[in-house]
Amino acid sequence: MVVAGGQGGNEHISEAECMYDYLTARGIAPERIWQEDESHNTMQNFSYTAQLLEEKGLDAEECHILVVSSSWHLCRVRLLAGRAGLDISTLAAPPSHLGYAFGNYIRETVALAKSFVFDR
Repeated sequence: MVVAGGQGGNEHISEAECMYDYLTARGIAPERIWQEDESHNTMQNFSYTAQLLEEKGLDAEECHILVVSSSWHLCRVRLLAGRAGLDISTLAAPPSHLGYAFGNYIRETVALAKSFVFDR
């Protein structure tokens, strides 16, 4: 399992470490979780994850990967994972707060247009 995401300026730990802590607290063995904690955007998540898989002896382009993310993010996830050469399926995590999800659907529309043009 790979958990991916760097540390923002207003965060005390990386997104990867937060997910690692969550999963290990629920019984997932630590050695089963690899952390990619350098990325700061979705394109970097996939690029750096592909590099991590290669470092661990896997051919990233031969792996089939299940990506779990917020439902509002999955369209861009599919676009950018494909650009990174990854074969993926997606699974939507349930929203924790409906107001938060609604705002992110709006934000993601702009981010998708930006990624379509600029993220390679």
